[in-house]
Amino acid sequence: MNITIEVPDEMNQQLAGIKNINAFVVNALKTALATQAETVPEDSLLNLSGILTFEKNDVGEHHDDYLGQSVKND
Repeated sequence: MNITIEVPDEMNQQLAGIKNINAFVVNALKTALATQAETVPEDSLLNLSGILTFEKNDVGEHHDDYLGQSVKND
C-alpha cells in the first residue's frame, strides 16, 4: 500500500537527514499503534456487569416484548 503524507516544511527539514525514510515512518507507526493499544480506555459499563439486579431474568430472550410493553404504556 502506498500512502502520500504531506508534512510541514519544518518537519521535512528534520526528516531530510534520515537515510531510509520509509523504514523510519513504518517504525514510527508501529510504535504509535503499540502505544495506542496500551492506552485504550477500559469500558466502564462493563465494570458494572453483574453488580445490578433486575426482577426479570429473561430480558435477552424477550427484549422485544418488553420494548413493546414500554411503548404501549407510553
